[in-house]
Amino acid sequence: MQTPKVIKIKAFNVAGVLALCGLGLAGCTEKTQTRKSEIKKASEPPLEIKQVETRVVKAGNEFGFDVLRRLNAEGKNANLLISPLSLSSALSMTYNGASGATQKEMAQTLRLGVLPVPQINAANAALKFNLSKAIPHNDPHIQLAIANSLWAQKGVIFNPAFLAVNKNFYDAKVTSLDLSTPAAKDAMNAWVKKSTKGKIEKMFDAPPGADARLVLMNAVYFNGKWQSQFDKSETKDAPFYIQNGNEKRVPMMSREGEYSYDKEKNFAIVELPYGDDDLSLVLVLPDKNIPLDSLLTQIST
Repeated sequence: MQTPKVIKIKAFNVAGVLALCGLGLAGCTEKTQTRKSEIKKASEPPLEIKQVETRVVKAGNEFGFDVLRRLNAEGKNANLLISPLSLSSALSMTYNGASGATQKEMAQTLRLGVLPVPQINAANAALKFNLSKAIPHNDPHIQLAIANSLWAQKGVIFNPAFLAVNKNFYDAKVTSLDLSTPAAKDAMNAWVKKSTKGKIEKMFDAPPGADARLVLMNAVYFNGKWQSQFDKSETKDAPFYIQNGNEKRVPMMSREGEYSYDKEKNFAIVELPYGDDDLSLVLVLPDKNIPLDSLLTQIST
């Protein structure tokens, strides 16, 4: 991005802060943090943990764009909200139980290439610590929590190594219960509600069912204080243009300040930092008459 400049910022005036932090695509950028030595659990990795972590983050972003493009193609003009971090975390846990052709197909889909599984796990552990422990510890203006859980069908025997890896690298809570019962549904919904501080009250309207053997869940909670606060009195209704060309009047926040900003062909991009500048919201605004699918292709290549 260009050197910070004085520009006028407008954004949705959403009530509260959404429970997500998506590694760039979902709106958050990460600065370097110090990590605990114990997260380096891979046995003699040929690459340094930071190198592998960078590759895993890149893979997660690429996978996130793949998902966003597919969802946008299938649901034209629909509002979309995804957390690539949640998707990658849950599927990385699943990846530890795959082998053979399934593992190769998952590696291709997740954009992980030929990275060894132990290195992927160690990188995800470092990333989770960095986001949910190091940054909130160093910045009192940011709350960020990442939780993983595995819900196993009672009576089914799982590979102990699979469960151990997900406990050690992903801090996954493992619970054994009858997944066909209302009690299972209630327990999983309670976990989601607690992990997102009530922002997401439930995930299941009914139990997973008698055929379910394992449910893997990820929850991300984020609440950050703007580094430069918006004045509520400056919030006013303004037109917002949707993909089909129509417009809606919605409440818009507004302020002037110095932000990292760049103007590219077909879109503009601006970074709004939270707290002490460890995390930022990155907004991408397409030019008039530029469809979202064209923008997604341009910014993800």
